[in-house]
Amino acid sequence: MASSKRVFCTLCVVGIVYISSDSYGVKLEDGNKFGVPERRARDIDSDAASAAHASKRCRKELAHASEQQLVVPDADEIEGDVLGDARGGALPIPCAVPALARASEGTMTRYPYGTEDPYALVELIASTQVHAQKFCADQMPALSARVSFAKSGVTGDSSTRDKKLMQFLAANEHMSPFEHQSATFKVVLPLIVARQWMRHRTQSYNEISMRYTDDPVGKLHMPQRWRKQASVNRQASDGSVDDPEECTKILERSYRCAIEAYRQLLAKGVCREQARLVVPVGNYTEFYATANLRNWAAWYKLRIAKDAQWEIRQYARSIGELLDILWPDSWGVLKARACAR
Repeated sequence: MASSKRVFCTLCVVGIVYISSDSYGVKLEDGNKFGVPERRARDIDSDAASAAHASKRCRKELAHASEQQLVVPDADEIEGDVLGDARGGALPIPCAVPALARASEGTMTRYPYGTEDPYALVELIASTQVHAQKFCADQMPALSARVSFAKSGVTGDSSTRDKKLMQFLAANEHMSPFEHQSATFKVVLPLIVARQWMRHRTQSYNEISMRYTDDPVGKLHMPQRWRKQASVNRQASDGSVDDPEECTKILERSYRCAIEAYRQLLAKGVCREQARLVVPVGNYTEFYATANLRNWAAWYKLRIAKDAQWEIRQYARSIGELLDILWPDSWGVLKARACAR
């Protein structure tokens, strides 16, 4: 057994609530709001000197994360400097993510339409865990790419080399190494946004069923800003309407009529699967969505674009922020590539 002790950094990644004021939700019937579960950090099992060193490294990564630029290495650098070698050295920190520095900032939850909306929500539920002691999930693209050269074991020796390799992979569209880590999110969103989201068939979904329960009925989305139809793009909006208050009243009346009709149908013995015919598309639904990192990047690229509908762009921003915290290196490379196009 090696004389030096290993350092185990237990990751507890957290987020800051993103707040936007462009829309809010309403509830015409009583119901529970979607709560935010608490998260607890695990104990750090290491001796005092090693733990101090690990914390210092993690905090340093956080402090300099915003200053680092994406640099694509030359081709001749890939086999040498980027792929690394088998030379020995100091025991590497298992994962160079700033988890320790963020352990007290909150939960992995975002509110796409701001805290005024009681329903719109994105919460990280699960993500890939690496059981090998030396590596972490954020290193998976570098780890899996290096297997081609039988050099996976050098992953983690240098976070700079790992990031350069991931930048090279993304820039040259070698995307399969980004398919080895996945994330699952709980998403609460209006039906009109959900149907756009589910156009992406590379994700796995399980959605709340209005055949089994009437719980989601009556949780309704109400825009705070009414936009005009764009004159050029037939599927887009542009500017604001002249009488937003009247537009809000019209929608509220429509919602009341629809929900009342739904209740009346149920009262007459109509089954839920038919009564839902009158449920408006502004009603909130809830689902779990799972995808690997490559497919989250493909989804993000389309849904964060300026020509995407505002309502789904807020969800794309929320997903991007949570992945920033979860996998700052591997996701950071793909996010920069998506935003650059």
